[in-house]
Amino acid sequence: MLVPASSLLLFYRSPTQQQLTENHTSWIPLFLQAPSDIQGIETGTGKCTPRHNKPELTLSIIVLISIIVSYLPQYYRIFQKKSSDGLSLWFLILGSLSTTSSFFNIFVLQWGVVRCCSVIGPGPCTESILGITQLAVQFVMFNLIFILYMIYFPPNKKISTFLRHQLLHCRLFCLPTRSFTWTLSILASKVLLGYFFVSTAITVILLAAVGRGDISHDDGGGGNTRSRAWLLVWAGLLGIIAAFLAMIQYIPQIIETYLRKSMGALSIPMMLIQTPGAILITVSLALHPGANWTTWISYAITALLQIILLGFCLFYAYQIRKRRALRKKEEEQQQQQQEPLLLTRR
Repeated sequence: MLVPASSLLLFYRSPTQQQLTENHTSWIPLFLQAPSDIQGIETGTGKCTPRHNKPELTLSIIVLISIIVSYLPQYYRIFQKKSSDGLSLWFLILGSLSTTSSFFNIFVLQWGVVRCCSVIGPGPCTESILGITQLAVQFVMFNLIFILYMIYFPPNKKISTFLRHQLLHCRLFCLPTRSFTWTLSILASKVLLGYFFVSTAITVILLAAVGRGDISHDDGGGGNTRSRAWLLVWAGLLGIIAAFLAMIQYIPQIIETYLRKSMGALSIPMMLIQTPGAILITVSLALHPGANWTTWISYAITALLQIILLGFCLFYAYQIRKRRALRKKEEEQQQQQQEPLLLTRR
């Protein structure tokens, strides 16, 4: 269940108008600015004041557990089949880029909260960084699917189709060449790794430039105003990338599933868990005070694509089960027809 970082704004308390006025980066659009009050800690005045909210804490823990549980069926499916055949490479690429961007987005926006962990106790700190923890776990869990995709990539599809036929005739002089899909998969793994390191480097450099100041306002901690502005722009860019990629990432998998006429290594239980979650997030955003269609439209599109993909998976699973039952019935009929002949021969 890919959840762009902006969905965690449900857990934020909106900054007051005075705090927005005091923000020295007023030239930045408001949707790119970090909120001053964040779940678990209030940093708007430059002080780390723990704020405990039991309902929000309970909901955050439930979301965290749901993220972990939702990916387990997919791991089991790949292990069971010993193959990742059926998973779309572009689905995994877009998802990995989206989860990476989401993680760095929320890490930057909650940098003030992370810094407060050195002041407050471990309990309030753990509660306050649950948003970061959720997206960090999602980042790890989804990218683990990509790792399993590479490990269990079908061996027969690693070699080009032409040479795979030629290898049947010559074994000494015909050197196997990588197939296009396998070559693209290797390239994608390098690109994703590079994107992670580049994002890490940019984030570290900008946070170091800000210094000990809060990114949302000038608290006299030595943070440079323009550095804070660039940091917020970087966070906003990451959020936009994460939301856009999460919105379109299911399209390649839908096409792959439709062309295969089967779900392959894609786990239906995972989709059954994640699709209702996407619908719930969409409804929650739509009902959020002050929200309009621009707030929830990307989540609605993502949920719709997940519903379509789940529908394809269930339909093809039913067709496969139906064909197996029909084949089994035909085999039983053939066996019954052969039994009288065997008795006659005896």
